[in-house]
Amino acid sequence: MTLRPGTGTAGGPDRVSRLDVALGLAVVVAGVLEVWVPALSSGAQAMEQQPALTLAALVAGAALVLRRVRPLLSLPLVLAAVQAQIWLAGTESVTGLAAVLVALFAVGTTAARQPALLGLGVAAWWVLVQGEDLADYAFGLLLVTGPWAAGRLVRGRQLLLDELGLRNRELEAEQRKTAELAAAEERARIARDMHDVVAHSLTVMIVQAQAAEAHLTSARGDRERAAEAVSAVQHVGRDALLQTRRLVGALADGDAALSPPPGLAEVDALVDTVRGAGLPVALVTSGPPRALPPCVDGTVYRVVQEALTNVVKHAGSAAAAVRITYRPGVLDVEVSDEGGGPGGATALAGSGGQGLRGMRYRVEACGGCLTVAARESGGFVVAARFPAPLDESTGALDRVST
Repeated sequence: MTLRPGTGTAGGPDRVSRLDVALGLAVVVAGVLEVWVPALSSGAQAMEQQPALTLAALVAGAALVLRRVRPLLSLPLVLAAVQAQIWLAGTESVTGLAAVLVALFAVGTTAARQPALLGLGVAAWWVLVQGEDLADYAFGLLLVTGPWAAGRLVRGRQLLLDELGLRNRELEAEQRKTAELAAAEERARIARDMHDVVAHSLTVMIVQAQAAEAHLTSARGDRERAAEAVSAVQHVGRDALLQTRRLVGALADGDAALSPPPGLAEVDALVDTVRGAGLPVALVTSGPPRALPPCVDGTVYRVVQEALTNVVKHAGSAAAAVRITYRPGVLDVEVSDEGGGPGGATALAGSGGQGLRGMRYRVEACGGCLTVAARESGGFVVAARFPAPLDESTGALDRVST
């Protein structure tokens, strides 16, 4: 376990604090007064022992200054100073005994387990040396064990608080990272949706605008068909504007519920829009229909949309087909065209654009797989397979829309 900043390592803090110095000075002053006041009040003429006792008090005070920085050095020095007082005065002083207890508490608080046990053993040995009978031994051991055990309890609590603080900081960092990843994923999702909407809509609008121009500039001047093309441009533009507003609103407010995202149910309308751009598209749905997971439902629409957009871009007016097949446990989606050779597929797969990467990411995110390949007879095919668990829906459906 790691101590929090400011409490140092297992050996104690890195520096001596003002509190340490103040406590050391207090012990020195109390020890000096305890040595000199009785001697002066008794009027004793010979005070040969007082200087030595004063030196012992100075050593005990200085040792306590280091009690948290070097606890295993502080305790033996305090014991030595108190032992010197016993030899000189015949008894230990109250100040010296208090210094021993403070040093033991510091050992329990700041030292690691094995050094702390070593410090307790030194204090216990010192008690046994001083004792004369069993009662002295018991009282002395109890006296030195108490502050040491209290120090261990304080250390354990501090280590627990430090560990909890560390884990809390790690959790906060992990939460921030998760939030950042979620935000990045949401931005990427919106970018993919924006690409699909804009690329598809602009492609269809350009084709319709070109058709309108062709009708107006032709020798026959078919204004009615030109007006139909312009109307289709307006319809696609309005739909693109609505979807763009939904995506921008989701990006600005985090609310993607401004309008429901398109799904498999909207594929018919999508195909009609592409047909309006002059591309012959056949829509074939086979198998017993069933409810799809939201991820699969929305991704099917985007795959068909992107694939048809690329057909318009790369295959011109070649016929295309969209096949949606419900099979046991899976849903197959295939978009193929009869373009002039594999050039379209090669351009699509090698373009490195957002479209193919976005399709592949969407399909794989739903647990499916995507393949893009050239057809031997010309054109190319985009095929996706999605997991689609069976439900209780019955009745096969074979519907062809041309």
